[in-house]
Amino acid sequence: ATIDVKAFDDGYYRRYCGGGLRPVLNTLVAAREAGIWLEVSNLVVPGLTDDRARLRELAAWVRDNLGADTPMHFLRFVPHHQMQNLPPTPVATLEDAWRIARDAGLRYVYLGNVAGHRSESTRCAACDAVVIERTGYRIGATHLDGGRCGHCGAGVPGRFGGL
Repeated sequence: ATIDVKAFDDGYYRRYCGGGLRPVLNTLVAAREAGIWLEVSNLVVPGLTDDRARLRELAAWVRDNLGADTPMHFLRFVPHHQMQNLPPTPVATLEDAWRIARDAGLRYVYLGNVAGHRSESTRCAACDAVVIERTGYRIGATHLDGGRCGHCGAGVPGRFGGL
């Protein structure tokens, strides 16, 4: 399951979502405790959800409550529907979020809606080799052997089905 944390800010949830942050965090923890493979996404909206301190708090919360191997996806905002007045998220902002999450200790951090970016593919946390090559939603080459890196043999967490 991929669960979206809109912002690590209860005020944002109240204003834009009509709800609260705590139920989302509780759902994430409950899913992890139920043994569900879990990934977290966060739409980085310029001026609304791109605060570096909040991104650090989110990354630390994911690490401390869900584990360092929980995949974290930072998604590029593109103006649409009711938020056409904001610009697209700069790639540099997403790359900053990526570094923040990696510096917090998250091992599998991705950028979404940035076609062709290095961070689309899954890389082995031990040797940094690509183990699942992705372009957008398409999977290319895979280098996994029974949940292990095909390059160095380190374990790669996940549920890989037919890969």
